[in-house]
Amino acid sequence: MSNSNLYLRRRLTALGALVIVVLLIFFGSQLFAADDNQPQPQAVQTAETVQPSQEITNCQPGVVEVEAFIGRGPAHEALVNIPEGEPVSLWYEITNTGFVDCIFDVGTYATFFTISSGEQIYYTSRDCDRSADSKLPTTLKANVAVKSEANQWLKVSSSSEHQCTDGNTNVPRGGATYDIRVEVSGVISEKKRFYLF
Repeated sequence: MSNSNLYLRRRLTALGALVIVVLLIFFGSQLFAADDNQPQPQAVQTAETVQPSQEITNCQPGVVEVEAFIGRGPAHEALVNIPEGEPVSLWYEITNTGFVDCIFDVGTYATFFTISSGEQIYYTSRDCDRSADSKLPTTLKANVAVKSEANQWLKVSSSSEHQCTDGNTNVPRGGATYDIRVEVSGVISEKKRFYLF
């Protein structure tokens, strides 16, 4: 084979190899471009991520109920007939009657007990020392009754002069009939009757 033919053959071989490389590069780039154009899978939101977290808001009017109690404070033991010499305390039970938890202020600044007999009011905690009163927004669980702290009543009348101390006059006893009521942040309980001996 002559040198010219050998040279031509080598040139053709080299040219063929170059064409193959170019074709490989072209089709390879098209293949990757096609993959890039494929629709990407979308993130699927679960029900948990779609649902916004439920924010606890203030209790709606009418869903909070309160009930006043009188009796043995430490055990929250309610009494109807209070024996002579028995120390007694006042407390209340508060219930969110709604279907969801809500926030309600049970602070002492807006909590008032009243003890009356007939039309006469003998005791109101509005007369007590309220210098330490405060607000206390609290989450009330739906349909869960919560008891307040029990505070002693000295079985005396209250007054603006002596507040709620034993410097006031003793209330009538010997089986005298009384009604107790409580108000918490504007929600007023029904009157509850008890007898003081």
